[in-house]
Amino acid sequence: MSTKVSVIVPSSNPGKCIRACLASLKKQTLKNIEIICVDSGSSDGTAEFLEEAAAGPVITLPGASYGALVNTGIENATGRFIAVIRPGDKAEPEMLEELYSVSSGMDMVMSGFYHTPAKDEPETLYTLPPRYTAISKFNPLLTFDTSLDQSELFSINCAVGSAIFSREFLEKYSIYFSEVEDSLYHDVSFSFKVWACASNVRLLSKAFLHCGWRGSETHSDMEASVYPVFDEYEEIRYFIREVFSEDITRTKVLSSIMMRLKYDSYLSCCQILPMQKCRKFARRASEEFQKDVESGYVIQKYFPSFDWNIFSTWVYDPESFADMIEKSRRPSLLSRLLKKKK
Repeated sequence: MSTKVSVIVPSSNPGKCIRACLASLKKQTLKNIEIICVDSGSSDGTAEFLEEAAAGPVITLPGASYGALVNTGIENATGRFIAVIRPGDKAEPEMLEELYSVSSGMDMVMSGFYHTPAKDEPETLYTLPPRYTAISKFNPLLTFDTSLDQSELFSINCAVGSAIFSREFLEKYSIYFSEVEDSLYHDVSFSFKVWACASNVRLLSKAFLHCGWRGSETHSDMEASVYPVFDEYEEIRYFIREVFSEDITRTKVLSSIMMRLKYDSYLSCCQILPMQKCRKFARRASEEFQKDVESGYVIQKYFPSFDWNIFSTWVYDPESFADMIEKSRRPSLLSRLLKKKK
């Protein structure tokens, strides 16, 4: 019987978390799945563990980036659908069965997820918006004709592992992960490409995936972990130009959505960088934003009013924008008093 879902597990020195990940995949109630482990040549014992415990093909690509690991897994997959599960994630036993049960004719089926903190803290449940899960299927660009709805849908990229993707669909549009240097934003362009090309999408209100640490090495230098986000958005720009060059209307809409998402991603980078590095990042982003404004693809209706005001400041006055970020980090008088009492 043909394979229903191919699960790609990319790893690069993930530590022991990959054991729990693979255990959860082996317990899936959906039959006829394959688990493809693609490792970058881990030196923490993962390679030896995979040789003994993997339930399917094990591919080794010494020194490969996260994107290269996933792409190699996809190229070797035989399933009708693809899932990408990080070594730090764990799936409920019924996850793949629930997703696959409504996958007929779909390009993608996605559910909610749980975020598992690194420390012993409660999980956070992330459910998908009810106005989307209430529909049996939809086209991201045609079913919802409001700009804010469209940009909100495209921003659902936090848990690629909570979805399955039609392999035929990915191949048709040549949708792969970018193979730039690993970063905290390694799935941004992949997610955008899926939303941009999908005609039939199904979102579920349930949550099955427990998203933990990504399960591979990241830069100890936070600056090095965020700067590849510039390359992710350059990849998106290239993809729009190459795939939709003859569709001027869709090119304009997708480029405008990209600008809203770029603002969100770059803002996230500024919020996690130390202030001195945040200012440096903000200045570079400002130069890029000014060029984007000149291109005509920055359109206010894709931004909530509050974000539009912040973005407008950022474009032409990155120092004032950075001042806003710095101010937001200062504890309020009340919080300082409460801390002093403890």
